[in-house]
Amino acid sequence: MGPCAYCGAFDKLTVDHIVPRCKGGTYNKTNVALVCAQCNNDKADLDLDSWIQVLLGAKDARAPIVLEYAKKRQVFLQMRVTIKTSPFDVHTFPTSHLICLGSTVKPDDLIRV
Repeated sequence: MGPCAYCGAFDKLTVDHIVPRCKGGTYNKTNVALVCAQCNNDKADLDLDSWIQVLLGAKDARAPIVLEYAKKRQVFLQMRVTIKTSPFDVHTFPTSHLICLGSTVKPDDLIRV
């Protein structure tokens, strides 16, 4: 496993819901992150944007790291992937859909655009 997605620590990692489940967040790959217990506890039931504001207001050292994570995540979610669904059909999907398609997509189906 890698470091905490929010602070970079290599402590015991837990699963955090970026949009908390109590606020409508789902348990899917686009809404979870592996984070250390301290970050998970500190974020509590805040969504990622609200927690960033708390960190910035408190001048917490984690704020720039969490902000960078949030930017990368947003860029990833806005990316689009083009996939051959048959020899004659080509479709473009958001990357979040690609995660949902999972193993039904083979590397040869991806088209560089």
